[in-house]
Amino acid sequence: MVVAALLIVLGVSLLISNTKSKMQDPVLWKNILVVVTIVIVFAVLIETIGLVLTVFPISYITSAYANPGATIRYKIIASTAITVCSALIFKVLLDLPVNI
Repeated sequence: MVVAALLIVLGVSLLISNTKSKMQDPVLWKNILVVVTIVIVFAVLIETIGLVLTVFPISYITSAYANPGATIRYKIIASTAITVCSALIFKVLLDLPVNI
């Protein structure tokens, strides 16, 4: 909880400092909104429907958003690899009590 609070404070302070200075690149609010939304969806769904059913669609949507020109085959392969790696990390390496 403390780490989350520190990350929030750091993010807000960086956002404020960037909005006060003359930025060369505009803030991409759409990208920020997508990332925040995906993190919230992951946090809500991970305990209700399990890791695989949460990670696969989220990674598919994210890969489609990140690379609109990618083929469906590529998106499925990438999503499957991310899902398998996530399952290995959460369940095997970290030994967390996560529903698969």
